[in-house]
Amino acid sequence: MAVHADGQRAWEDYFAGKYVLDADQGGLVCTGRVEGLPLEYERRYAFADAAVEIQLTLRAQEDVALTALLENVPVLGGSVKSNGAEIAVADEKPETAANSRIRKSTAVADRFRIADKSGRGVDVILDKPRSLRICRSGLGVDNYISRSQINRVEIALPETLRKGEVTELTYRLVPRDADP
Repeated sequence: MAVHADGQRAWEDYFAGKYVLDADQGGLVCTGRVEGLPLEYERRYAFADAAVEIQLTLRAQEDVALTALLENVPVLGGSVKSNGAEIAVADEKPETAANSRIRKSTAVADRFRIADKSGRGVDVILDKPRSLRICRSGLGVDNYISRSQINRVEIALPETLRKGEVTELTYRLVPRDADP
């Protein structure tokens, strides 16, 4: 997700996306661009028995200057998740809330956890410590989803890229059983 100086947001251009699946090797490669920006991406997924590794590569076709550039990890929560779905990050620091319906916090960490009430879930292990923003919503959206919360962890990426510059982010999703 990209955030412009005026607050407008841009996501991937859904109609420009392509993919190649290699089921024999347990891999998936998705390519595309960010809507309205000279940014191309390649997202590589490697599926193993004990983890999924995701490698995101962004390439600037022209100079890019944004307020924020983020890898957005959505987490469905709320009463629709009967056993819960919580985000846990070490050393979170709450932000002063201008909008009390969304609780936000920040951290610099190399991992975070998404787990249910019994501790089952995934550890998200980043390639290095990164700036994170954790957003937990108290609101749902209309109809069936009204019992849900769309929470997220935003992983900060460079806000400015020069023409030809490449930035990468690699992370793994590692399943975890209940805490002993």
